[in-house]
Amino acid sequence: GLMLSVVDLLEAELPKDAGPARAQPTLVRDVQRAVFGTQVHRLLELLQVNLSAAWRDLATSWFGERAGEVIKGVEWVQTVTDPPMAHLFKKSFAEWGFQARTAAGILEGQIDLWGEVDGQIWILDYKSGDPRYVEKAFAQLDIYAYALRRFGHTKPIQLAVIYPFDQQIKQRAARSMSEVIERFPQLRFEGAGKKTRKRSLPELE
Repeated sequence: GLMLSVVDLLEAELPKDAGPARAQPTLVRDVQRAVFGTQVHRLLELLQVNLSAAWRDLATSWFGERAGEVIKGVEWVQTVTDPPMAHLFKKSFAEWGFQARTAAGILEGQIDLWGEVDGQIWILDYKSGDPRYVEKAFAQLDIYAYALRRFGHTKPIQLAVIYPFDQQIKQRAARSMSEVIERFPQLRFEGAGKKTRKRSLPELE
């Protein structure tokens, strides 16, 4: 069947200029920002798998003159208690790939980080960009919450978008499945989803 990516759904539903107006960026600056954001994401994923102190050395080698800024941001993330990051770093799923059949085809995506603490499911996303664009991030996490519910998770789901460099966290409750389907009609479905494991990272049993 037709494959639907979460990114494609968001691009089709949200206008390209969603968010505050900004100066026309240069291609080089956009690429640099994307690469930097990806590397920060990788560092935080490694930290989730292994809480050893060696990540600071890695940050120094990866980020050069910006290492201090990155280390400060990551150290701040580790101290956050709402969401309960200390628990989520130790007991959560990272890079959780999924596929779910919908009326329009197979929805495919990958949740950066999710876990359950005290009966509450958290879906997290790290962003290195502008916090004013948070609504697009929340729309993405709502689709991830939809995916978790498709796999039978019924506990309350809280969404959190974390901006390490701004030391800001935006959070709200996930929309219901019916609300997400109303916004993204392609997600209507019959039957159950199919879980995939794209990477062999430590997982909860």
